[in-house]
Amino acid sequence: MDSLKSVLAVSKIDSNIYDANRLMAVNFWEINPDSAIIYANRALDLAKKLKDKPKIAMGYQAIGVSYDYKDNLDSCLKYLNEGLVIYQSINKPEGASHILSDIAIAYYFRGNYELALRNHFAALELRQKSGNKRFIAISYNNIGLVYRSRKDYANAALYYQRSLAIKKEINDEQGVLNSLLNVGSAFQNQENTTAL
Repeated sequence: MDSLKSVLAVSKIDSNIYDANRLMAVNFWEINPDSAIIYANRALDLAKKLKDKPKIAMGYQAIGVSYDYKDNLDSCLKYLNEGLVIYQSINKPEGASHILSDIAIAYYFRGNYELALRNHFAALELRQKSGNKRFIAISYNNIGLVYRSRKDYANAALYYQRSLAIKKEINDEQGVLNSLLNVGSAFQNQENTTAL
């Protein structure tokens, strides 16, 4: 983080200082969400001065996720939706899919599995259209997590297996290991449920 701070100290208003502020926000998400919000707002302000719509959308996204870490769902959704609207208006489906996934995660951690699934499936649809297999696999895994939390172990296993197949195809060794654990866990939970 020190190198990012030094970039911030000497940079003029350009893409580098925007990137440094956004990365600082990301780095502070878990350890200090208030600082993350400050850096994310700086990034957003710079993106607006640069009139760079994708960066503006990412700035809103960084603020939204920062508020999610503060457990402030209303502000989280407000900023994530601002970013989503921009990505949709400039036809950037990959960026929109990331925000939809962030929205789904926000709902998931608050136990609203229906809205989590709705947003994960919307993200998946965009990712399938773009053909980005890595992100398709991530969406399948995230959908599996929601089904598992709903104790729908059959659907959890189904989506984990879809994720696993793609991770094998793209040679994501760590992803394959994680997916195998998820599939095994879903089957084990399903057996325990049917044994009762």
